[in-house]
Amino acid sequence: EENVPFSVTAQSAKGRLLKVARLLVWDEASMTPRAAVDAADLCLQNISQKLAPFGNKVVVFGGDMRQVLPIVPRAGPEQIKAHAITKQKYFAEGSVRRFHLTTNMRAIEDLDYANFLLDLGNGELPTYEEVGPVSVCLPPKLVADSETKDKDVIRWVFEDVVAAGARYVLQAPKAEDLAFLAKRAILAPKNDVVAEFNNMILQQYYQDTLT
Repeated sequence: EENVPFSVTAQSAKGRLLKVARLLVWDEASMTPRAAVDAADLCLQNISQKLAPFGNKVVVFGGDMRQVLPIVPRAGPEQIKAHAITKQKYFAEGSVRRFHLTTNMRAIEDLDYANFLLDLGNGELPTYEEVGPVSVCLPPKLVADSETKDKDVIRWVFEDVVAAGARYVLQAPKAEDLAFLAKRAILAPKNDVVAEFNNMILQQYYQDTLT
C-alpha cells in the first residue's frame, strides 16, 4: 500500500537507537516493497529531524534484484515490478550508488552451478515457448523425478540420514560430515511443507538410529 504509516517515535527505545545510528544495513532488499522504503525514509527523517534521505544516515541495501521480488497478492508481473524497490524514488532517480560483487561465494566450489545462476539471473538461458515465455530447463542434477516420494527426496538430498545419524551417535561427527550436511537443503514455498520435511528427517534420525 502507498503511504504506509510508521509507529516508531523518537522517544521510544527503538527510536533512540535509530537516532544515534550512523549506518543501517537492509538485507534481502529485493523482497522489500518500495512503500516500505518510503515509510522507513520518513520515519528516519522524523526521528533525526533532518529532511535529507533517511535522515542523513547511510543505508546499505543488500541483495540481488535478479532474485525474489516483493509479494503482491493477486498481482501480475507488471504490478509486482511496479512495487519493487527499484521503483522507489531514490533508486529511480539514480541517487543510489551501486556496488557489484564479482564472485558468488555460495557456489564458489561449483563453478558450473555458479555460472548457471548468473546466466539464469541475467536472462541468458534459452527459453521454451511451448511451456511458457520465461521457462528454462534446469540442470538434471537439480531436479528429482516427478514420481519421487518424499522419503526419496530426503535421501536424494542428504543421502542416507539413518547411516549419517548412526555415525553421529556412535562417534563425534567429523568436519567433513558436518560440511556435507551444511551444503544441502530442501526448499519449499510454504512453511508447513518445510515443517513436514523437518519432522520426517528427525523421525528417521531418532527412531531408526536410536532404537
